[in-house]
Amino acid sequence: MRPEALRILREFTLGFHPHLTVPEVNPWVPYYGYGAGIVRLALGNNREVGGAVGVAGRNYNRFNDLFIDCTITLNGEVWVKDGKFVK
Repeated sequence: MRPEALRILREFTLGFHPHLTVPEVNPWVPYYGYGAGIVRLALGNNREVGGAVGVAGRNYNRFNDLFIDCTITLNGEVWVKDGKFVK
């Protein structure tokens, strides 16, 4: 059974590093999804990033939810479209 902490959002990360983008040829996600336009969602223990959710004696995290083709809109303006920065 999974701990309750895995039902809580740990972090939303939007990558900005221009040299860690997904290559067009033979695509793969470099360095944990910090490349420009890549979205990473993590669940679970968020104490190390300033949250209040933790599991005593265990560090339940799930980091492997990477999205390479998201569209991100902030205040009605599109900043990322299909995984590419437009703003």
